[in-house]
Amino acid sequence: MLQALLAGKLSSTQENMEDVLTSCVFGSFRYMSHNDGLGVFLKEARGIDRDDRPFSDLWINDAQYDFWPSWELEGLTNCEPDVVLSITDSNNKRWLALIEIKYRSGKSSHAKQGSRAPTDQLAKEWDHLTRRATELGCKPVLIYVTADVIYPASDIGHGSDDYDDHRLNTSAYESFCCFWISWRSLYGMFCGQKGKVASDLRALAEKLGFKEFDGFHGDTKILPMKWAYAHSYNWNTRESGPVDWEYT
Repeated sequence: MLQALLAGKLSSTQENMEDVLTSCVFGSFRYMSHNDGLGVFLKEARGIDRDDRPFSDLWINDAQYDFWPSWELEGLTNCEPDVVLSITDSNNKRWLALIEIKYRSGKSSHAKQGSRAPTDQLAKEWDHLTRRATELGCKPVLIYVTADVIYPASDIGHGSDDYDDHRLNTSAYESFCCFWISWRSLYGMFCGQKGKVASDLRALAEKLGFKEFDGFHGDTKILPMKWAYAHSYNWNTRESGPVDWEYT
């Protein structure tokens, strides 16, 4: 699928599908060492505070991938996360990380008045994630991956509000927490790596526009800009009114 996308063999509709992007990126990570692929990606996860990075010192001993699991638990709203990762780090700490991926669409569900459980997509995923992580003895981590330039505070904030509205006063409550990774940092993650998989990920990032601006390179020339006022202005008589000007 990745090669078909890079070669332009997919329709524009297919290229926009989040499932294709999920498969290309996380499917590629499975063919890399944990710390050259997935670990590099997860280290970009951050909270609204740029210094809040849960995986900044992560070294992965083992990682298991579960793509698009269908989660159903009594009393909770059903959900289907894009990827769920079972991770064991170098200190034998176990993490259950849920990755929710967006590309050119917003959340699939939002808060509904009168519902008995959270229905906002991020809120219901956190609801499931915390229950399952507790049962497995893991640390839950929810990561929202979007193409935004800045932390998507509104999306995440609505998820937090919906979860709190339903769970704040219950025994199962665990404070909502969601980290974020921007697709726009994908190219930079692997720009220093050798190997075919890393090369393909950089090519994917360039094709989809997931490359942050890093200045002008090569023979790029910036031409001098000439401009002038289109009308004269008499400064001595202090004529009133706007000064109209334009680039020549």
